[in-house]
Amino acid sequence: MSKKLVTVTPDNTVSDAMNLMDSHHYKELPVLDEKNRVLGLVTYSNILSVVKFNGNSKIDHLIEGVPIIHETDSEQYVLDLMINSGLMGLPVVDNDEKLKGFVSDYDLINFYKDKLKNAPLTDVNVKKVPSVKESATLGETKNILIFNKRDRLPVVDGNGKFVGTVLLLDILRRIYKNDSNKNDKKNLSGKKNNILNNTISDLVRKGIKISFDSDLYQTANMMLNNQLLGLIIVNSENQPLGAVDRCSILKLLSDFNNDSEIKIDIVGEVNRNAVDEIKKIIKTQLKLLPSYQSSIKGIKVFIKRVHDDQNTGKVDVRLTIIREGFNDLLIQKTDYDILLTVMECIDNANTLIKNKIRK
Repeated sequence: MSKKLVTVTPDNTVSDAMNLMDSHHYKELPVLDEKNRVLGLVTYSNILSVVKFNGNSKIDHLIEGVPIIHETDSEQYVLDLMINSGLMGLPVVDNDEKLKGFVSDYDLINFYKDKLKNAPLTDVNVKKVPSVKESATLGETKNILIFNKRDRLPVVDGNGKFVGTVLLLDILRRIYKNDSNKNDKKNLSGKKNNILNNTISDLVRKGIKISFDSDLYQTANMMLNNQLLGLIIVNSENQPLGAVDRCSILKLLSDFNNDSEIKIDIVGEVNRNAVDEIKKIIKTQLKLLPSYQSSIKGIKVFIKRVHDDQNTGKVDVRLTIIREGFNDLLIQKTDYDILLTVMECIDNANTLIKNKIRK
């Protein structure tokens, strides 16, 4: 854990938090009360979710409850907890619940990185990300970033060659000037549309990239040395293929496929190929806290075709997480595509589990 702490209190402003995050390359900051106890985190994503804010507003309404860890917790427990909580950092407390340190995804990858030696990049989940041209406007790029839930995009020239990256944070800084006097809605009135029509050309950062044949040890070191959350992957012709991020590396490092692997049953109106694909989706996308996972007896997916007069071709999916000593968690969705409907059920299950963790 890092003992060099950067913290805020509920009385700090949004601008205070953003400036601290920028200067220290953090995406989250612990929020402490007057007795140095952890109230939660204020995160980069929380601030960005407030599209229009006043920089002088206090951060008390942005505090997010988080699980805490203790100095005696194992590295594996912390690794699993970080993956399944969806956070990039966790506060470490002593027996009096006072802050002692902070563990980030950066710290964990640095701790485990030797295990990545000789591991090919293809061992992790490479995410497809859209590219934008240098001539794209701020408004277009911001919408693509938010829709795809990305904090950066590859930028290409007229021939589709990679030239750099554009960050959502840089776009928001440009729109709102990162100036508390100009962050309020009144001052933005009548000016925002003109700003959004400007191009991103002068916001493009010189891109650090990797080739598809790189290994994960090299990839991890590049992320750590350059304080990056992710890297753009290019082919031999310098065209973007996708991106790899720290979260994907953490998932690889976590040993979920151990002796206590959860039994998954797929029943109903579904073919064999779909069964295998559904199991793969559940194993890779369902986020389970270690303590939550230990109580699970199994996961059952029941699939039924919806037959009606209009012959819509819909499917009804019921995802049940069966826990010993607890009520089952049941998620039900009806839609047109089996795999997409299963993914929707998993998204809902992750949200419910995440809310329980953070309470």
